[in-house]
Amino acid sequence: MTDPLGQAQVIPYLQVLSKKYHHQYVLLSFEKRENYELNKAKIHKLLADANIIWEPRFYTKKPPVLSTLIDIYTMYKSAFSIQKKHQIEIVHCRSYISALVGELLKKTSKVKFLFDMRGFWADERVEGGLWNLESKIYAKIYQFFKKKEKDFLLNANHIISLTNNAKKEILGREGMSTLNISVIPCCVNTTQFSKENINYTLLRETKEKYNINDNETLISYIGSLGTWYMADEMLDFYNEFKVKYKQSRFFFITPDKPEIIYNAAAKKGITKDELIILKAEREQIPTLLTLSKLSIFFIKPSYSKKASSPTKQGELMSMGVPIICNANVGDTDYIVHNYNSGLVIQNFTQHDYKEAVNAVEKLFTLSYESLHDGAIDYFSLEKGAKMYHNAYQSC
Repeated sequence: MTDPLGQAQVIPYLQVLSKKYHHQYVLLSFEKRENYELNKAKIHKLLADANIIWEPRFYTKKPPVLSTLIDIYTMYKSAFSIQKKHQIEIVHCRSYISALVGELLKKTSKVKFLFDMRGFWADERVEGGLWNLESKIYAKIYQFFKKKEKDFLLNANHIISLTNNAKKEILGREGMSTLNISVIPCCVNTTQFSKENINYTLLRETKEKYNINDNETLISYIGSLGTWYMADEMLDFYNEFKVKYKQSRFFFITPDKPEIIYNAAAKKGITKDELIILKAEREQIPTLLTLSKLSIFFIKPSYSKKASSPTKQGELMSMGVPIICNANVGDTDYIVHNYNSGLVIQNFTQHDYKEAVNAVEKLFTLSYESLHDGAIDYFSLEKGAKMYHNAYQSC
């Protein structure tokens, strides 16, 4: 919960579900020690104000495999203790590791099991290069979790998928056509991410610090680059973009070290002067996004990405920032086309980049109101929380 993802995609839902729908939660999470020490006071207050009991534990990363087994054992002990103390009715499990515990709790304690799968996790680990199937150990781990994936889907009282694309894939499998699946994308607090929430002092100071003027066009990227985001291809796009929009810079709002981006850009002939790279607190991001005319994210298309719902898509739409993204990732194509919120490229070629750049001008005519309304319709936190409430009711 002390990571950005927990603050964006867990706590906001629980706050609404607790305050509006009166669900009572005990939240068991595994935290990185450094982030916990930095943010524990803030998170404890947020959760306590929503009447949520928080049971943090520490996540371990080393040694590989063994550390995960230790964490799973700790999770088992903690979850059974919590169940005994609080008489839990529904165990809501985010992704596969916690589902190992949730499925067992259902069998031993008769609780309802909600599998909030978040994606095809085992395939994501392989396609992201984290599990090498040439290794006998990782091959066995992959086979184990693919078997457990089937068990989770068949044994869950309710399933949450981030995308319709993934739901279709699951329902097409043998023996799974009648599974109880709800689609809830990565939602956004459209009140926080709105022009009503701009910090004009921060806006002015940022423009002064980076010498940003109203005549230049900033194209932004928000978030970590990580395993899946295609930095080289996004930089190639920027090189094509600046041919037409000569007064432009590439604006990164990211926790990544600037040297990583500077080095990648230098290989593409992009100088430091053409880049703005800064790290921001979550509450600063809505304001900073208003500096960009459009935003870009390219994600490696693969089987597992059928289930991907980029958090940034809803945030950008909610701030009225048009998007340039690639095809074949979750439901992003549908959302962009249905809400007229950007451009989708099919292939990572100079020809595709040129075509997109030539079409960019029409994105500048899109109104904040139309994009923000689209975000409310598809990504609203209130709507997502209501769907979770309905999922609990159906368990």
